[in-house]
Amino acid sequence: PTNTGIVQRGGSKTRATISDGPVESFISYNATQKKLFAATRTGIFDVTTVADPNVPPPAAVSGQTGGYYSCVNFTTSGDEYLTAVNGTDALLLYHPDSGWKKITDTSSPAITGGATATLSFVWVYRNRQFFVEGGSLRARYLPVGSIAGALGTIDLNGVFQRGGTLVFGSSWSIDA
Repeated sequence: PTNTGIVQRGGSKTRATISDGPVESFISYNATQKKLFAATRTGIFDVTTVADPNVPPPAAVSGQTGGYYSCVNFTTSGDEYLTAVNGTDALLLYHPDSGWKKITDTSSPAITGGATATLSFVWVYRNRQFFVEGGSLRARYLPVGSIAGALGTIDLNGVFQRGGTLVFGSSWSIDA
């Protein structure tokens, strides 16, 4: 801090090198294990512990088409997961034992009732995962305490009669 504002501390330290383009999102898994992932337009890389910060790590996920992710850590009665969506690729589910899985209507586990590639934002409310269906006025949701199942729909087209699109969702409370 200075008398008139703030100044960035000088210097930097290289933690990891990603050769696949600029990093567009950082994704953190915070459960019994802690993991940090760097996402580019085409892949996701585990940068939790890199042996040599000048040698790019291998991609944990490849073949992606968008690098801006919305993510939540979600706990079910059985385990702890990370859900990531970007609005252009299939929903990604991470668990440290099984790694990253692309979730579709035919995968195991599966999400049915809509294409997971259209989901552009995710948030949690009352132990349920909610999603924004990109480019629409529809919010989608999964059953309580679940990482898979049939997507439900909250259609807000009747509320916003002049059109528009949902961008994000969140829970909000006021105590006083």
